[in-house]
Amino acid sequence: MMPIQVGAAWGQVGGGSAGSGFADCRGTCQPTVDPNKQHSCNHTQDGRCLQIVDWLCRNDDDVNGRCATDVGLYRMLVVGCMLAQPSRLESRGLENGSGRDRPVLKLEVAAEEFAERRRLGPAEPETKHLAVQSLPKAPEPLQPLNSLNSSMRRRALAFHGASMAARKEELLDMHPDRLAIQQDILRARSVGRILAICTAEVLQGMDSINLVTALHRVAKLYDGSHMALVDNPRFELMLSAVSRKVDALNPRGMVHLVWSLASLQCWPDWSGDLIGRCAQCESFTGRDLSVLLGSLAKSKPPKHFKQCEQLQESLVRQLSERLPELTTSLDLACAAAALSRLQVRDEGLFVTIAQQAMPVLSEFSMSDVTSLLWAMAILNFTHGELCEQIRHLLRQKAESCSPKEITQIAWALSRLQEADEELLTETIAPVVRSKFLDFEAPRDLCTLAFAFSNARVFDEGIFNDFAHTLTSKVRVMNAHDVSSVVAAFAGIEYAHKGLFKALQKHAKAITASFTPLQIARTIHGFGTAGVDDTSLYRGLFGQVLQQRHLLHASNIVEILIGLAEAEYVPEGLEELLRDATRLVKWLDAAECIHALHALSRLQMDSTDLIPELMKTIRSRAQGWWRCNLQDMADLVEAMVGLKLDDSLLLNICAGQLPRLLSKTVDTPTFLRLWGAFAELRPHMRERVQERLQKNQRVRDGVAACLSAASEGIRAVRASNSECLTAARAAAQLLCACASLSWDQAPVPDVVQLMREMLGLEEVWQHGQDQHWWPPLAWALAELCYDDLARHVLLPCFRNSSLISMDATGKLYLAAAVVCLGYAEEFAGSKILLDVQLANEHDPCHTGRHMVLQSLELEMAIAGMDVLQGATLPHLEVKPSSLCSAGSLYDYADQVSNALVELAIAHEAKVLIGGCHYVQAVLFGQVALLIQSPRDLTISGSMLASARARTRQLTSLGWVCKEFYFSDIEQALQTSVGLKHLLAPLNAAKKVVKKFRSSLACDCAKRCRPHLLATPWMPDEIAGTRRQPWGTCLRRK
Repeated sequence: MMPIQVGAAWGQVGGGSAGSGFADCRGTCQPTVDPNKQHSCNHTQDGRCLQIVDWLCRNDDDVNGRCATDVGLYRMLVVGCMLAQPSRLESRGLENGSGRDRPVLKLEVAAEEFAERRRLGPAEPETKHLAVQSLPKAPEPLQPLNSLNSSMRRRALAFHGASMAARKEELLDMHPDRLAIQQDILRARSVGRILAICTAEVLQGMDSINLVTALHRVAKLYDGSHMALVDNPRFELMLSAVSRKVDALNPRGMVHLVWSLASLQCWPDWSGDLIGRCAQCESFTGRDLSVLLGSLAKSKPPKHFKQCEQLQESLVRQLSERLPELTTSLDLACAAAALSRLQVRDEGLFVTIAQQAMPVLSEFSMSDVTSLLWAMAILNFTHGELCEQIRHLLRQKAESCSPKEITQIAWALSRLQEADEELLTETIAPVVRSKFLDFEAPRDLCTLAFAFSNARVFDEGIFNDFAHTLTSKVRVMNAHDVSSVVAAFAGIEYAHKGLFKALQKHAKAITASFTPLQIARTIHGFGTAGVDDTSLYRGLFGQVLQQRHLLHASNIVEILIGLAEAEYVPEGLEELLRDATRLVKWLDAAECIHALHALSRLQMDSTDLIPELMKTIRSRAQGWWRCNLQDMADLVEAMVGLKLDDSLLLNICAGQLPRLLSKTVDTPTFLRLWGAFAELRPHMRERVQERLQKNQRVRDGVAACLSAASEGIRAVRASNSECLTAARAAAQLLCACASLSWDQAPVPDVVQLMREMLGLEEVWQHGQDQHWWPPLAWALAELCYDDLARHVLLPCFRNSSLISMDATGKLYLAAAVVCLGYAEEFAGSKILLDVQLANEHDPCHTGRHMVLQSLELEMAIAGMDVLQGATLPHLEVKPSSLCSAGSLYDYADQVSNALVELAIAHEAKVLIGGCHYVQAVLFGQVALLIQSPRDLTISGSMLASARARTRQLTSLGWVCKEFYFSDIEQALQTSVGLKHLLAPLNAAKKVVKKFRSSLACDCAKRCRPHLLATPWMPDEIAGTRRQPWGTCLRRK
């Protein structure tokens, strides 16, 4: 190792500013020296001017031999090696150097020979004689450097790098003995050699530079056992010697000492003083700060934790002030990596780093780009402009990336959601294929597969390559690899069953090695893939219970989703849910929604966790929360499954519908949301119906999505082999539209398509036994398609399917009969239907009870006593404490107050016939009804269920006076209120007698124009979590 490299090493370890004295000497001294006069200069230790060194460089005498015996000359040679090197080596490169550089190599070789012989003695008279000799002119240029052999060229390159980083003043101040020790330390290529040099005697003669250099070299070279090094006596002596020199260290020395101790994870007792000095130092450079932060991220002294926290705060503060000093790619990348390892989530710092990196991004190596992206991905910080420039740079330099770099870049971009399909498939995938055999299998391939999957890019070709290679590597996978592969291939498990079988077997074998994050990903991946393996889930969940004190809230959410997808409810799940209650506060709104949806699918009614989740969602929903369509569908489905009534959340979701439906909508996701809205309880569903009726933007978005769904059904219908599937989809769509009062396009088109499919023998013969046949009959009846509804309804009474039909189907048929009105052709079968329903009657199910009462009332009006003489409350009027099952548009109290002011006698909130709720009864003969959104279609006409109510009340002798809820709302906004609207009721008493006399007419006969009315669905049907008939009525 050359002496000049001693200076280079100290330039990396030591501190201080570079001296400029020699440059001044070179400018002031004359080019020649009087041969009779001693030339003296203050800038060299022995009074020799740099010009003498220049003369020695050009002299053909045996410079090497003289250097070997003269210490003073040796020192001048070291200085000459540092200062006489032309700067053109840096600008032109080694190959273009001129012959004038060759004497510098002579100096370097001579100094090396001297250091190896270690002959330190007084300067000889011959050396002093050289100082008074005249300096000859410079010789002609010699041959260029590229004519040198490889060994000489390597020495020249090392000399050049050292000369640029050397600290000249400190080097000159070092004693020759310490320079020689420094040389030996830097020449050592093993920790053993360094420890052999550092004897007790040598350690006593070392200064702070030697000690820090020795410890720094040990930290860089050592890769063995930590305890083996700490227990070594020589190493203990070295640490003891360093402790006595801590106070003498400059900032650079402290930086490298901290780095060395952190790398070795060895923190002696005196390290607290070192940390304290670093915390008080304010003269670190930007690079020093990044190195210190990186050292703290690597290891911290356990006994001095508070001091480390103070040091970290001080370093972050100084770094924020000195970030402009970091201009090179290496400095910026190191600073970002250190901040990420310390989890310093300072968005301002990373924005500044990104802004400084963008102008010089073209100078970044791909390893620096990788470090910068990795740091941002760890903290989940993204910068759109920087990521765009990185993507552009990656398209140009992707081929030059190593396999490890391309893996980490793909993972970081995927985590930051900055990896689009074009980048992954057209830029990264070709590089992966070209270097496929160079990747570390299975680790790199597992990470790449996870990155592609996380970015939702499923390139069939590259995933097949991944699966083919990884299948044979499953046995050597660790828990991290297994979790990554399972998560990556979960969505396409069907194409790689061999890989998943191997993963199942291996996961059982290494279950005990999973961390909380890995086990959560594994359960989620296997569940999403639909793997049916009870023993696998039992073992994995057992590990979850053992580590539940380490689980993060998001890990529990992933586990619940995986179990829900696998349809597996393990023992001990309730215990896990109780522990999870305290972690809910760490979840965001989307994660809480996913947890609720999973609990609804698992049918877990956790009294502790569910209220906390709802509370957190309500809290997160305030302000600028924006949900996506998927989360909204999950939330509404969870509210249906868990029977949750939360009007606030439903209003927030409904309020975001215009924004969501104005974008490109995924049709299956919208149909999930549409079906969930249809299954809400009546008073909750009414809010959605009101939005549909009042908001044109919502109607336009819904119409577009339903039209897309209709086109999809028609496309399935075009395939003759899928007619039954298309009929089922059309029936479900019509049933949902009926529940939400939707009578606009594309309902007529779907009805026409259903009419065509019912004409097919396959649909007609096999459809009657399907579970969707009774709901189809009800939907068509509620939508006022009477002929087609009768066509669907009649076969249900003429064959044996009614006997085997479940209660839900029978209730749909009963509701359809009520909507259509009693007809003679149904008489015999209706009696059977009614008996079946009566036997299954459960008073606890209000909805089922109301459907039965309405059907019995319909048949009683037709003159059929189906209960064999039992007294039915057809004409009975009972008070009701419920406001139309919680309808927002009941307005019974406001109507009653207005009637009191008008001095009109009345009874408010009553039940007529045991099933029909009216807001008020006047004069004992007038029923005052308010048509709410649940009674009206989107186009404004009345639903079939509302018309059936009016028809039955009229048949019982009641005069029905109906008001639209919109008229009531407008009247309430005026100064007179409802009095002006209700004043004409005073004249109603005069027409009551006239109405009674005309009751003998065929009042039960309906006039039903063929309207596109939206359907009404019986609520609280058994097995569907709905309330019947839009009302929830009980006696007090």
